This record gives sequence, C-alpha cells and structure tokens, in this order.
Amino acid sequence: KKNTFYIWVSALAFMMILNSCGGKKKLAYFTTVPESGVTDIVKIPNINIISASDILHITIFSTDEVTNRILNSAGSSSGSSAAGAGGGSGGGSGSEYLVSDSGFIKLAVIGSLKVAGMRKEQLADTIAHKLTRMKYVIDPMVIVRIVNFKITVLGEVNKPGVITIPNEHVNITELIAMAGDLTIFGNRTNVLLIREKDGKRMYRRFDLSKIDLFNSDIYNLQNQDIIYIEPTKAKAQAIDRSPQIFSMIISSLSIMLSLYALSLR
Repeated sequence: KKNTFYIWVSALAFMMILNSCGGKKKLAYFTTVPESGVTDIVKIPNINIISASDILHITIFSTDEVTNRILNSAGSSSGSSAAGAGGGSGGGSGSEYLVSDSGFIKLAVIGSLKVAGMRKEQLADTIAHKLTRMKYVIDPMVIVRIVNFKITVLGEVNKPGVITIPNEHVNITELIAMAGDLTIFGNRTNVLLIREKDGKRMYRRFDLSKIDLFNSDIYNLQNQDIIYIEPTKAKAQAIDRSPQIFSMIISSLSIMLSLYALSLR
C-alpha cells in the first residue's frame, strides 16, 4: 500500500517537471539560433531623425576664437532661450537648442532654421554650408548631438520607465538588459514598438525568439521610441484563478494525505 502512495507522488512530480520544461521554452530568447555555425553580420544603419521637442547640442568650430564665441552663443527657439532648454555657453563649447513644435531652431548669424526631419549629419552639413556661403567663416566644423535621447519601456519588465541613452545609440537587446530583463509573465513573441516618424505614429510587433530580429530595420532603436511588453495569458489566468489554484492545492494535499493514511492501515 505504501507503493501506491509513492506512485501518486512520482506521478505528481513528473507532471510538475513537464510543466516546468514547457515554461522554460516560453521564457527563452532567440530559440531559432542553431546550436553551432557562423552567420554574416548585416550592418544596419543607425539613423537618428531630429523631431520637435528634441534638445540639440550644437558646436561650431572655426580658426578664429572671436568667431567661435559668436557662433556658439546661446540661441533661442520659439522664444525659448537655449539656457531654458538646458543651458548654453560660448567659446566653442557649443549651445543647446530646443526644437520648436514647428520644427525650428534659431542659430546665431544664420537665424531661424528648420531641423525637424533631418539627420544629425544633415544638419551639421547644412549649418557648415550656410556659414561658408555667407562667407562668415571658412571651412567650419560642426558637431550635432541629441541631448535628450530616450526610450520608454512599459509592461512586463523588471525596471519599466524612461531610459536616457547618453551615446545616442541603443538596440533592442541592450534596452531589454537596461530594463532588467522581462518578467516571467512577459510575452516574448509579440513585443510592440511604437515610433513617431514624419508626423505619423508607427506600430510594429516583433518576436524575441527569432534570430531574424538582429537583421531587422527596427533592431536599432530611435529617439523617443516606446517598447511595450504585454503580459502573457498565464498572468491573467494566474490572477483570476489564484483562489481556485489555492483550493486545488489544498484538495490535492488532502487526497494525498488520505491515500497515505489508507496505505498505513
């Protein structure tokens, strides 16, 4: 009779092991990666597009120190000073400019300039070209940075929130690591990316279990992207059925204890 009890316990343990194996598969990343092998790296360009409300740090270098101070003096955008957008100083250290809702900044000497929709490199070339054409400076060097580069992560991650990216470059796997990884209830096969581009809002879903993600055009994230990790059905079921599960556990324990008591007779 004691053997009957051990059979019941073994069967229950076996079922728990099977359930655990299935759960591990759902929690894995890049399950389509082969056990061994080498693949070519597809170079995906990191294109950061300037948008309204961005804060740009622009530094203009020339051979003349006085000209440097003038060109890098604090500008304004839509009546807001660069200091209000994060401060600014001359002397070649550059200034910060808040891109207006209409997509403009106001630079010293050049004046009002539409920058929304440009890449950083395009804006730097445009500023240098305008200064040269105006014969204000010969062969200037211009550096543009997006100061407020940030990504928002929501949903089933261990550290949701707004993540600031100081080097203006982050990919999906790096962002997940910054957010403390997904929780056990995070849906890894249907992650949502929300991106604003050219006055429109784009929605893209991707699968973290697929190796093709590395070659996707969305692998490198852009400024102000939003990543949402939705919960799996298991979480909703766990919340809704937690009283039932507790009751089932108690009932199972009662049955096992009863069988054990019978086996001792």
